Amino acid sequence: MSADPKEPAYPECGERLRLLRLAVHEMDNQRAFAELYGFTHSQWNNYETGLSRPKPDDALRLKQKFGITTDWIYDGTVSMMPLYLVERMAAIAAEPTLLGSRRKRAS
Repeated sequence: MSADPKEPAYPECGERLRLLRLAVHEMDNQRAFAELYGFTHSQWNNYETGLSRPKPDDALRLKQKFGITTDWIYDGTVSMMPLYLVERMAAIAAEPTLLGSRRKRAS
């Protein structure tokens, strides 16, 4: 974990959650996604930026809604993940210009 409170402690987890948001709804807007799934904008932003990780109850809610695994949320393990979702997130991640433009508008 990072000693600087402004430095992301969980950047990889945050990137996975950003890809999830973009893959399941192609939503550029964090606020709309957060509100749709019962998170506050601040809470979801902290997850995506890696400042915090989802609490277990939040991770279970994401698991139930999207069929993802808590292992994937916390450590990136892709086994038992829906193949269509893994492929979609990989395609988004492979297009850095597209992902970069979405990142600027995501907040």
